[in-house]
Amino acid sequence: MQISNNREEEMEIDLRDLFISVARKWRKAIIFGLVMMALLAGFRFFKAYQSYQAQLLDEADKKESDFELWEYEQKKAKLEERISRIEEKLDQVMEYQDKSMLMGMDPYDYYWATCTYYVTTNYQIIPELGLQDVNYTDSVLAGYSRMVVDNDLYDQIRSLLGMESDDRYVSEIFRFYVDYSSDMITVEAIGTTEAKARELLDVICDKILEETPVISSSIHEHDIKPITTKTEHINYDDSSSSSAIKVKSAQDNNMDQYLELNSTIIDLREELDDLEKESPVITLNVTGIIKYAIVGFVLGICLMAFIYCVIYVLGDSIKTEEELRSCYGLPVVGRCAPAAAAKGAIDKRIARMQNGNLDNMSADQMVALMAAKLSSLVKDKNETVVLTGTMDEAVSRKLFDQLKAKTDVKLEFAGNPLLNASAVEKITAADHVIIAERIHSSRRTEVQSQMEMLSTMEKDVLGIILA
Repeated sequence: MQISNNREEEMEIDLRDLFISVARKWRKAIIFGLVMMALLAGFRFFKAYQSYQAQLLDEADKKESDFELWEYEQKKAKLEERISRIEEKLDQVMEYQDKSMLMGMDPYDYYWATCTYYVTTNYQIIPELGLQDVNYTDSVLAGYSRMVVDNDLYDQIRSLLGMESDDRYVSEIFRFYVDYSSDMITVEAIGTTEAKARELLDVICDKILEETPVISSSIHEHDIKPITTKTEHINYDDSSSSSAIKVKSAQDNNMDQYLELNSTIIDLREELDDLEKESPVITLNVTGIIKYAIVGFVLGICLMAFIYCVIYVLGDSIKTEEELRSCYGLPVVGRCAPAAAAKGAIDKRIARMQNGNLDNMSADQMVALMAAKLSSLVKDKNETVVLTGTMDEAVSRKLFDQLKAKTDVKLEFAGNPLLNASAVEKITAADHVIIAERIHSSRRTEVQSQMEMLSTMEKDVLGIILA
C-alpha cells in the first residue's frame, strides 16, 4: 500500500479524545485541587484566626483570668459534642421506628408460625472400637446456619413482601437458630395475618430443604425431619408467648430509648443555653473558610485540566487512530491491550470510552486478531514482512514475539529505522512492512520522518499496529 505524504499542516482537535486524555489524569487533578483547596482555605483561616484572636484578646481583658475563658470553651465543647452524639443516636432511633417492620405491627394482633426440625447423621458409638468415628452432627448443624440465612433468602423474603427493606429489618420478622445439644433447628416467622406468617415460614423451610442435598454432599450425609409445626394468634401481651420474637417488648424498648435520649438532649441544650448567656461573643468565620476551600478545589481542578489541554494541543505526540489514517492513508490492523490495566471503576470507565469493544477482549485475543488480519494481507507466505516503528524497542520486541507465535507469515523484527542502521537494512530486504506505534507516546515528527523514509524506499506498507 502506498504511503500518503499529504500531511495536513494543522491537525483537527478530536474533542472526545481530548476529554479522555484529560480524564485519564483525574487523580492528579484531584490532588492539585486538594492542594489549592488547602492553600486558599489555609489563607482564609489564617485571616479569620487573626480576627478571632483579636476578639479573644479583647474579651480576655474583661475576664478575671485566661483560665476562666479556657474553662468556658472546654465546657461548651464538651456539651456540644455530647449533644451531637445524642442527636445521631436519636436520628437512628427515629429512622429505625420508620423503617422497621417490627415497629409497624400491632403488638396485640399478629400471627406467629414455627417449625422444628430434628437432624441426625445416624452416628453410633461402638464400644468394641478403640477409636470411634467422627460425629459430624454439629458440623451439619453449623452448615445449615451458614447456608440457609444468606442474601438469597433475604431476597426471597423481600420478593414475598413486595417491598424493599434492609437485611436488618427483614431479619426481625423471622428467627433461625440451632440447638447443638438436642440436634434441633427451630424456625419462627411472624406476620400481620396467618397467611403471611405461614408464607414466610414456608420460604425459610423451602430454603432448608433446598440446602439439604448440598450440605449432605459437602459435609456429611444426614436426615432432617420436621417434628412440630404450629401457628399461633398473638392477641395478648407477647411476654407470655413462647415465641423468641417479642413485638411489644421491642416496641417498648425502642420507645423507652427515644424518650430517654430526647429527655437527655433537652437537658443538655438547656445547660448549653445557660452557659452561652454569659459567654463572650467570639466567633470564627467557618463559612468563609468553607467557601474558599470549595473555590480552591474547583479552581485547582480547572487549572490542572487547562494545563493538560495545552499540553495535549501543543504536544508532538500522535493523538488518535484517525490522525494516522488521515495523515498517511494507512489502515489500522489492530490494537493491543493497554500497558497498564485499569485499577478502579473510574479508570475502567475511561478505558471503555477509549477502547470501545476492545476493552472486553483479552490481550491474547487482540494479538490473535491482529495475527489473523496480517495473514490475510500477505497472500504469498514466502514473502517477508518486517515489523518496524519509532516506539520503545522493548515494547515493539514484545509485540513482535507475540505476533510471531500466532501467525504463519515470515515475520522479522527491524526496530526503529531512525536510530538503527540494521533496521534500515532489514526493511530494504523485506517484501512488506508493518508499522507499530503507540498513541500518546509516538511523536509526530519521528513518525513523519519514518514514513518519508519508507516512501523513498518504495516499500509496501501493510498497515499500522497500535501497541
